[in-house]
Amino acid sequence: NRCKPSPGDKVVVFGAGPVGLGAVLAFKSLGAGHIVVVDLIDTRLDKALLIGADAVINSTDGDVVARLIELHGPGEAMFAGKADTDIFLDAAGAPAVVDAALAAAKKGATLGIVGVHKEPVPVELTNVMSNELTIVGSMGYPDEFFEVTADLVANWEQYALIVSHTVPFDDV
Repeated sequence: NRCKPSPGDKVVVFGAGPVGLGAVLAFKSLGAGHIVVVDLIDTRLDKALLIGADAVINSTDGDVVARLIELHGPGEAMFAGKADTDIFLDAAGAPAVVDAALAAAKKGATLGIVGVHKEPVPVELTNVMSNELTIVGSMGYPDEFFEVTADLVANWEQYALIVSHTVPFDDV
């Protein structure tokens, strides 16, 4: 919600763990037009496709920015080489994600940070300024539990696909 998605937006989610996959489902339910998921692990990317991502990129296979431009088209920006992606979501918490997102971000794009970064991350502010980028953070989501719960009930089959293990209650 902090990224202010609009129906039809082109989105990239970095990180195909539980948070990233949950974000894919949320962006889909909010009407995102095209969702790309980026991760290092093929089995996670397979799960992203299973729950409805439109495309995936294994970041070890090549240039993430170039692939985003192929998938979303070229974006308007002061400097060439940007993707026509509206929202970048960092659900990985890795400095390389911030670098890749900012390198690909077109004029007016949003970068949402939900992945926990344990070290400071340098940000190239000339790019942020020249392309009028928005960077937002979010942690805890206390106001969204009921919104998510309603979506979980309505779309439980999709959410069930991201569950990796079940444990009997007596074993918890």
